[in-house]
Amino acid sequence: MFARPAAMARAAALAACALPTVLSAQGMDPFPAALQRSVLGMGMTEDGTLTGDGRRALLDEAASAQFFLVGEQHAAHEIAQVEAALQRDLAARDFDYLVVEIGPWSTREVERLVRSGDGALEDYIAAPGQHFHFPFVFFAEDAALVEQAVALSPHPDHVLWGVDQEFIGAGEVLAPRLAALAETDEQRAAAARFAAGAGANPMYLGSADTDEMVGIVNPFLRNRSSEAFALATGIELTWRIYGAFTRNSGPIYAANLERENLMKREFLAHFAAAEARDGRPPRAMFKFGAFHMERGLSGTDVPSFGNFLMEWGRARDFRSVNVMIDCLGGESWGIQQGAPEPCENYAGLPADSPLFAAMGDAPMALFDLKNLRPYLNRARDLDPQLRRLILAYDYYLVIRDVTPQTPLADIRPPSM
Repeated sequence: MFARPAAMARAAALAACALPTVLSAQGMDPFPAALQRSVLGMGMTEDGTLTGDGRRALLDEAASAQFFLVGEQHAAHEIAQVEAALQRDLAARDFDYLVVEIGPWSTREVERLVRSGDGALEDYIAAPGQHFHFPFVFFAEDAALVEQAVALSPHPDHVLWGVDQEFIGAGEVLAPRLAALAETDEQRAAAARFAAGAGANPMYLGSADTDEMVGIVNPFLRNRSSEAFALATGIELTWRIYGAFTRNSGPIYAANLERENLMKREFLAHFAAAEARDGRPPRAMFKFGAFHMERGLSGTDVPSFGNFLMEWGRARDFRSVNVMIDCLGGESWGIQQGAPEPCENYAGLPADSPLFAAMGDAPMALFDLKNLRPYLNRARDLDPQLRRLILAYDYYLVIRDVTPQTPLADIRPPSM
């Protein structure tokens, strides 16, 4: 005879209450043992191939996933090496697209440069006055990653999906396209003013005053279905997002929220276009700063892009896996300083975190965070940052003593 539902519910409730009581009476905390079991060995050969149980675990996850989300600590060479190795592994498993933290129009230009010949992207960035046009690919390792993604994809175009706002230094990239789309004398004059402003001030997208921006954007707003409208409104949105940081134009929270929502809209447009072209749902790898790829609220307290991908994907039975790649000591490249600086642990874990103790003296280790979640409510004195990490990511890859990425030019931000 089957137990009645009410009796089953009471039994389950008693069992849930009893286990912590027994553990407490025996003085046991199950979390440390679970943490030790979560450590997966991982290494890299001289030719840049990942090895170990960690690699196998990530590729097993990828086998049934539509989206593979990487949240990184920026500007560390070894982190970029791991991402390149992961991208090669994923490309061999039909992850044909790479989604990047760059604006959509700038990304089109990056892919055009990549396809125009070996070294063309690096030569462009190294040329005087062009070092600060595209974010992150001004590092040699990131440039190599996008080149690799384009080379390994079977598709002839649109392999790189840019979903962020345009970069503050991208004005001179956008100006020729805006001029090419201008159809009236008023639009041509507006495009010329934008080109002049961007030419005189490399940070124009963040520093133009309100009257200037209104005068540039408004002439392009009559035809909402045109590419000119999309580009002009993209320029204005970029200017508005940066304003909270460069012009004190409003609360930073609102700017971060608008940015995260933009990523979601741009992704949906790229996904729909690729699905229509390919005749099947595309699989993609994502490479972003770690806050963007978290589950739940991001580190800036807005609903994250990564969480959106997971929740939206449920409606179509798409699985996602997210991994954070972080540093433990060493140096990354400081863009503001134009020099190496100490690499800060992105997760905010203290040096004496039990997680770092669990990896011993290994140069890198992968933690399966999913298996730690059942123990969170019973873990004693758990660091709130570690608790947050366990809930935000499926896997955490930590690398000791990282070294800086390699800038292709002097990439310090120009003066506004």
